[in-house]
Amino acid sequence: MHTTAKVPTWKFWLAWLVLVLYLALFSLVLLREWYVVGYVADPAILATYPFGSEGPAAGARNYASAEIYARTAALNGLASTTLLLMALAAGWCRSRRLLATCLVFAASAVVWGIASAA
Repeated sequence: MHTTAKVPTWKFWLAWLVLVLYLALFSLVLLREWYVVGYVADPAILATYPFGSEGPAAGARNYASAEIYARTAALNGLASTTLLLMALAAGWCRSRRLLATCLVFAASAVVWGIASAA
């Protein structure tokens, strides 16, 4: 008996597109932040960031210093890039299960990021 795989619907492709765009943007922003703050570390640029106890990030441990902020941005950027690659593989393989896994991990990362910034 031969069974054929289901062809993904427009809902699959819409969820895939939204997830890929979100993860690509998130990866780009976070890795750029790591590059600017951690790699280049220009004192003139770092002076514009409110590290420590000033500004809207007062008391948040991720913003305690430039080093911690750069490390956090790099790790989160690499994690979102990994999720982006998984989401691209889900589209390539047309795998609903892999796409659902990526969506759960991306939602968890958002919740974790919000909780850790507070």
